[in-house]
Amino acid sequence: MPLIATPQSMFFEAPLALQSGATIRAYHLAYETYGQLNADKSNAVLICHALNASHHVAGVYEGQAKSEGWWDNMIGPGKPVDTNRFFVIGVNNLGSCFGSTGPMHAHPDTGEIYGADFPVVTVEDWVDAQARLLDALGIQTLAAVMGGSLGGMQALSWTLRYPNRVTHAVVVASAPNLTAENGRELRDAVTHNATGYRYSTQDVEFQIESYLRHQGDKFSEYFDANTYLLITRALDYFDPARTLGGNLTRALSKATCKFLLVSFTTDWRFSPARSREMVRALLDNKRDVSYAEIDAPHGHDAFLLNDERYLSVVRSYFDNMAQALHAGGAA
Repeated sequence: MPLIATPQSMFFEAPLALQSGATIRAYHLAYETYGQLNADKSNAVLICHALNASHHVAGVYEGQAKSEGWWDNMIGPGKPVDTNRFFVIGVNNLGSCFGSTGPMHAHPDTGEIYGADFPVVTVEDWVDAQARLLDALGIQTLAAVMGGSLGGMQALSWTLRYPNRVTHAVVVASAPNLTAENGRELRDAVTHNATGYRYSTQDVEFQIESYLRHQGDKFSEYFDANTYLLITRALDYFDPARTLGGNLTRALSKATCKFLLVSFTTDWRFSPARSREMVRALLDNKRDVSYAEIDAPHGHDAFLLNDERYLSVVRSYFDNMAQALHAGGAA
């Protein structure tokens, strides 16, 4: 019996303050949930999506062929993230084109389609919006936040923005920022904010615009162009150590949860060296860290595929978490 997924949407009238200084109000967040929230609401797991994914993380839509969620091999009954034991939440990020408010929607004040005028959103803004959704669902503390690639950046950001709300963070095939190798080298920093960013999708801010933009044709058939610019810009901007002189140890000192980091040997986008940077910074802060480096031939997409060693690592980590929750102790 397949897991049947049901899309949901929640409306937020109150303005959300963004990193750029702008705000957005009267927006919707599309989301799905799987499993049951336990009595003390301690078994919630938030899944953060990467560039071209959505809130449809697991299961299928009833009556729709080939409608499996993008991480269906990872999440579901009896799977590594077992929905018989955990209440799993997938959220479509603001600015996306898969259900949450984005450039294809109308501005609540003017009635005009946002288009290129949709406010620039960052990884931190997505995390703040996700936190509002959890508030509305009555969930104060997450058993875990998990994501791969850009989703891993969101998981990391959760541990810094809301350290008291996260028990575990699972960061897969990710990095603490883009580097010059990825094309991330600011051309002319502005001086009116601490980051030096322009918070624009229309200006060329980096020496080579995000390498993901070169994959634009790959997504053009089903991905709104303005959404693509927004999401790749959020990837460009993510760098929690930027205002601390690049000191990642200081940046990650806010995190208090336990961590599992996973990398893949052939990942050319976010190599194992990037995960090891995070591991070192967390160990410098005497945090509880588990790390697995998987020898896999599939490149960056390995985090989405069926590699038994990888899936076993995640399964073992969540098994231990579930046992601790069942025992009523700290996970």
